[in-house]
Amino acid sequence: MRRRLAARAVEVVAADVWIVDDTGFPKDGKASPGVARQYSGTLGKVANCQIAVSVHAASEQASAVLDWRLFLPTSWDETCLPDQDGHIANPYLRRHREDPLTLGVAGEPKVKLRKPPPTVEQITARRHASKIPEAARYAPKWRLALDMLDQLTAWGHTPPVLVADAGYGQVAAFRGGLTARGIRYVVATTATTTAHPAAAAPEQVGYTGTGRRPRPRYRHPARTLKHLATTPPPDATTEVATTEVAEATGTPVTASQVGARPVRWRQAARSTPDKPVWMSGWFTATRVRPAGRGVTPDADGTYPELWLLTQWAGPDATEPSDYWLSTLPPDTPLEDLVRYAKARWRIEECQPHCTRRRVAAA
Repeated sequence: MRRRLAARAVEVVAADVWIVDDTGFPKDGKASPGVARQYSGTLGKVANCQIAVSVHAASEQASAVLDWRLFLPTSWDETCLPDQDGHIANPYLRRHREDPLTLGVAGEPKVKLRKPPPTVEQITARRHASKIPEAARYAPKWRLALDMLDQLTAWGHTPPVLVADAGYGQVAAFRGGLTARGIRYVVATTATTTAHPAAAAPEQVGYTGTGRRPRPRYRHPARTLKHLATTPPPDATTEVATTEVAEATGTPVTASQVGARPVRWRQAARSTPDKPVWMSGWFTATRVRPAGRGVTPDADGTYPELWLLTQWAGPDATEPSDYWLSTLPPDTPLEDLVRYAKARWRIEECQPHCTRRRVAAA
């Protein structure tokens, strides 16, 4: 049934973009499959809820869900519990927190006894009561998204461009998975994501004659996207130099000084034929080379070159408010980058209602 629904949705919507997102469904009890206290972007807080990950096809006129998965937290998977030797069978859970101490607001330790995790017997009984298949296990949301994309590809559907929020875009493994599948993307990320300027290049380190030959590496460490956006380097030799304005005055660089310009991406819902109201903002787009854990360099040590798109609150803003990374071609206009980055609005109005019905049916 899902295959037929996906085929029909692709045909009717004629999408120019696919969107990955997740939706939270608040719950009062504990018996619904996958329910747990967890953060939901839909609710904007941590609450007792279910989380559904979904892939949508969207155009300017319509959107439709192509596939969906129910996220199972670790409390619903006994393979996430350590055995007698402390090993965890679930491949996606790298560490298990057992320390009852947490940090206070000021960073000082305070005793906060966590609720003890459920036992294997309790989880098994819970799964059996909810009729959860044996193959359904905990996996991070980005992994569920890649699995759905693989399923849709097997059905003969591939995304023209994929869009996702920072919950997915900040994960290097997710971005790498999209690249390995040949999927172009525009994904949000965080200011702390690290990268090199596009002009930077790795250099060959001298060989001492013993051990393995060192691989080429960058002379300077990777910088955060915030640093690259607010203090763009003038060349690849210094990589960390600030702009002339910042050096001369000691004041932060503003959006207008780094080349930000206003871009409109759609008309607002309150627009009328006689008085159109546009959604707009100030944006910059530069080429960078994302680095850090999970990013695989090429054979020569070079990191792939991508677009860094940033949005600023205004021409006098001193730092961006939002960040995106994109594998669209180098000659992509700024207006197209912004249009794709802002495409998630197309599913925000209908997603909670449509996804709830489809998850319930599944």
